[in-house]
Amino acid sequence: MSDTTHKVPVKIEMKTVIHDEGRQHTNRWFAAGELFEKSSGLFLRFDEQTDDNASIRQTIKAQTGEMTVIRNGDVEMKQRFISNQETEGMYQSPYGPLSMVTKTKHVDVEWDPVQKTGSLHVGYELFLQGQEAGYHDMQVKIKEENDESSSGN
Repeated sequence: MSDTTHKVPVKIEMKTVIHDEGRQHTNRWFAAGELFEKSSGLFLRFDEQTDDNASIRQTIKAQTGEMTVIRNGDVEMKQRFISNQETEGMYQSPYGPLSMVTKTKHVDVEWDPVQKTGSLHVGYELFLQGQEAGYHDMQVKIKEENDESSSGN
């Protein structure tokens, strides 16, 4: 038999805090998506709505100490985050490409397959076109969509 993957519908809360030149900016949004658990790690897929109502398909692959973020739509991006390493990526916007470098401090991945809850946490310094763009602290909370916690049969 083939190794099939079980798809779990999930609710996602993503919060990014950016520390730049003594200022702090927080972005928070919510989405519904799907989580796939495979031997190679967790895969989280959801649609992100931008401020101008464009939809960007986002896929996150996470495993111990490493996370890859792929965005497809009006914005194209692929970036790997590996604990204690510097990685390069590309950000393609409607205005043109930007080179990205991240210096990742940590990647933490937690998933409880019984409770179907978990979180992803990554902290990194971002450089766009060689210019420092602040320290980013991204937290993603994941919870199964059909959470029926206190009813039971």
